[in-house]
Amino acid sequence: MDVNDFILGGILKSSRVRFLAPGVLILLVFIGLLHAEPVGPETAAKVTETQIEIISQRLAKADYLGASYASSVNTMRPLYTGDKEGLLAYVFELKPQGFIVVTANTDLVPVIAYSNNSSFPWDEDPLNLLLHMLREDISLRMAALEILPESVKVRYNTQWGNYLSGNLTLLAPGDSWPPEGQTWTGGWVESMWHQSSPYWNECPIDPVTSDRCVVGCVATAMGQIINFWQYPDAVIFTDSDSYTTNTRGIFIDAPAASIPEIDYNDGAPTPEVCADISYACGVSVKMNYTSQGSGASHGDCANAYRNYFDFDRAQWREEESLDFYNILEQNMKDSMPAQLGITDAGWNYAHSVICDGFRETTGDDEWHLNFGWGGNNPDPLPSSWYVLPAGMPAGYTIIFDGVLNIEAPRHPGPGAPEADFTADPRSGPAPLTVSFTDLSTGDPAEWEWDFGDT
Repeated sequence: MDVNDFILGGILKSSRVRFLAPGVLILLVFIGLLHAEPVGPETAAKVTETQIEIISQRLAKADYLGASYASSVNTMRPLYTGDKEGLLAYVFELKPQGFIVVTANTDLVPVIAYSNNSSFPWDEDPLNLLLHMLREDISLRMAALEILPESVKVRYNTQWGNYLSGNLTLLAPGDSWPPEGQTWTGGWVESMWHQSSPYWNECPIDPVTSDRCVVGCVATAMGQIINFWQYPDAVIFTDSDSYTTNTRGIFIDAPAASIPEIDYNDGAPTPEVCADISYACGVSVKMNYTSQGSGASHGDCANAYRNYFDFDRAQWREEESLDFYNILEQNMKDSMPAQLGITDAGWNYAHSVICDGFRETTGDDEWHLNFGWGGNNPDPLPSSWYVLPAGMPAGYTIIFDGVLNIEAPRHPGPGAPEADFTADPRSGPAPLTVSFTDLSTGDPAEWEWDFGDT
C-alpha cells in the first residue's frame, strides 16, 4: 500500500497493481484434532453455545448488564461468498441482542467475530463493511490454507475441540482493554458517527448529482477519534489550505471549515458540532468529495492529526511492518484508538475503520472495531469484536495499513478532584448538629476534615 493510495467511500484508487496467487477454496471441517471435514449447522451451533457461555460468564464477572443477563440463539443463517457458491461461515443472531460468526472450516479460527450489543447487518450496501469484510477475510484465509503452517492448523483444530467439548477453562479470555463493562460499546470509542446526515451537513454539494457529498470514511473515523480525545479546542485553516477536488472539481474554501471553539460537551457534541468536526477532518486530509464516495489517504490523515489538530503523535504504517500489531496492541492498552485500512482481494474498494479495543485470549487475540456505519442501519451496528488476520501470509490479508500512535497532548477524562461542601447550619450554640452536602468533583475516594479546633 503506497502512502498516496486513498480510501474512497469503499473504493480504493491506486497506481499500484497487485496480483494474488489463485487459491483453492476448501470447505473442510474438524472431525478429529488433526484433520478437517465440512462443518454442519449442528457443529456450528455447539460452538455458538460455548461462545455464549464465555460471553455470559465474562459479563457476569464484570457485573455488567446485571448478573441475570443471558443470551440465546434467535436465528442461524449461513454466510456465502458473493457468488453464493461457497459456504464461508454461519451467523447466529442472538436475543435479546448480539451475534456470533462461526467459520465453516476447522483449519480456521472457530469464532471470527461476535458482539453482545449489535445486530448483524445483512444489507448488501457497499458501506456495510462487516458483511463484506467477513466475506473477503474468510475467503482469503481459505485460499491460504495450502501454504498455512501445519502448526497453525493444529492450533485451530485444538480450539475447535475445546469449543465442541465446552471446555471453558481452556477458552477463558484474559484481560481486556478497556476492561469489560467500562464502556457500553466494548471499545474506548463510545460514539457511532456515519457519513450522512447530520454529519455531512457542512460538506459541499456534488455538482454532477446535485446531492450532498458524503463525509468519507477517513474523516468519519478521524472525527470520532478527535471527539474521543476531546482535543483540540479549536482548528484553524488558512487560504493556503484551500484546494480543488480531483473528481468533481469542487473548490474547497478551507478557512470556512475552521472551528474557533469546539464544544465537545463531555464527548457528546451536538449534531451541529459533529458536522463541523467531520468537515474539518475532511478538509484537513484534502478529501476528494463526491456524493457517491469521498476519498482520502491514511498518510494524509496521520499528517493532519499532527499539523492541523496539534496532536503530539500520529504515524502511518503498512500492515506488513513487523511491529504493526505490537504497536496496535500497546495503543489499545494505552487507550489510544487507531485507524485501520481494510480492502478486498482485488483492491477494488477500501475503508477506514476504528480499532479501539484489545482482548487477550488463550487462542487468537481479539480486536474491537467501530465500523463508522452509525448506530441504526436499520438495526444497531456500533461495533464488533473481531479476530484480525495477524500473521497471515503476504497477499492473504484484508488489512493494508493503519494510522497508529495517535495521541493528543492531554488525555480525555475528568480532572483532579476538587473538594466542595456546604454546611447547614453554619453557626449556633453547642451542641450543634450540622448537615454537610458533598458537591466535590472528580469522585474523591476519601476526605480529610479540618475544623480549625486543633
